[in-house]
Amino acid sequence: MFQVMKEWSKSHDISLLIPLIGFLFCRPLLLEKYKVYFTSSGTKSIHSFRLIPDYFKRIIISTLLHLDNKPNVIICATHMLFDILPGFILKFRFRTKLVVYVHHIIGKHVDHRRGILSRISILGEKLSLLLIRTANIIFVVNEEVRSDLIEMGFDQAKIRVSSNGLDYGYIASIKPSYDTGYDGCFCGRLVKRKGIYDLIKIWKLVTRRYPNSRLVIVGDGPEYSSLSNKLKEMNLVENIKLMGFISERDKFLIMKCAKIFIFPSYEEGWGIAVAEAITCGLNVVLYDIGTYKVFGKNVIMVEKGNTTKMAEIVIDLIERESKKNIEEKKLVRIESVLDWKEIANKELRDMDDLVHR
Repeated sequence: MFQVMKEWSKSHDISLLIPLIGFLFCRPLLLEKYKVYFTSSGTKSIHSFRLIPDYFKRIIISTLLHLDNKPNVIICATHMLFDILPGFILKFRFRTKLVVYVHHIIGKHVDHRRGILSRISILGEKLSLLLIRTANIIFVVNEEVRSDLIEMGFDQAKIRVSSNGLDYGYIASIKPSYDTGYDGCFCGRLVKRKGIYDLIKIWKLVTRRYPNSRLVIVGDGPEYSSLSNKLKEMNLVENIKLMGFISERDKFLIMKCAKIFIFPSYEEGWGIAVAEAITCGLNVVLYDIGTYKVFGKNVIMVEKGNTTKMAEIVIDLIERESKKNIEEKKLVRIESVLDWKEIANKELRDMDDLVHR
């Protein structure tokens, strides 16, 4: 959303409803021109059942906020209940239009979602999907999600297939630093469904062949502490570095100095980090979960959950990449992936048409 908002703000006024912790986390991606309304004042992450009442508090605050101007369009960045319920209420409160983004249907991925919180999320999604039927436009990131919604009985005239994109110009402007190279790189939120525990199993196998091989993990999330303890337990502290959350610039610096991007995620709607890694010139190895068609032959896919096979491929790639120089890497333009500006302008045209009908 922050990527497309940058373009929209050139011709439209944008107000942002966001919790304070989200604002602080995303501040580097925000522009000063946005009008910001806070839906909560907490600055600490919550990764337990206490999150549920906190979400409901945010929902109530969002629906009762006094906005300086009546919006022409209410936009929900996800189809999760904490976004959809306030969006649904604000649509009727201001008698305006509602636009919703659906990245993927989590109810289709119950096989690896465990625990009561996950079940609550899936139940929340079922309610969200009922409310989304009132939306005027539904943006989806691929044909698979479009088909899922049509199968559920959604009006296909409301559904627009958009995409995620890349800022090719910015990525090209980042010059690699030659003293920060890693053999492997992972970038993503530290949650179980991203395959982070498979990742360290894979790297343990890699170290049997290359004891000094190094992997860097970029990202933060509820599993950070547990993952850190697992590294100590498996004697991988010297081989795997947890970077936590870092700036966009530092992220691309790391990617451009790595050899391989490893992404054993079990659930993705599209894969922005994958696209970024391809563009930075990395070999990309990931699980075949059926959502990476847009990347074609730019990725190497492995059977989901097969850590041994993925480790074998990574070892082979390390051997091949060790013979190359970092200077040989070139910016890769993925034919099927547009620049963010093109995507933003396409979506904006749809919303302008909606408002001026």
